[in-house]
Amino acid sequence: MMATKTAAFLDRGEIRDAYDLEFLVKRGVEPVADKATLAEMLVRIQSLSKKEYSVKLGSLLEASKRAYYREQNFRILQAAIQDRLRSL
Repeated sequence: MMATKTAAFLDRGEIRDAYDLEFLVKRGVEPVADKATLAEMLVRIQSLSKKEYSVKLGSLLEASKRAYYREQNFRILQAAIQDRLRSL
């Protein structure tokens, strides 16, 4: 599941895929990819626009949760990716 969602996020670059990835991480699933892919994921997460948080994530989440993600920028997912990069 994690590999499929990772591929989808890198292929489409959709914020909803990042949301799904963080959901999996919160459930204990570790990011699975090589160093280059993990590094690209970090770049893509950091390049998500404020509009994507407001509009695209807005269709999925209530305002308070949307604000959390806008402020934290998928902090949990980014930390999991960085931990995985250090272990490779």
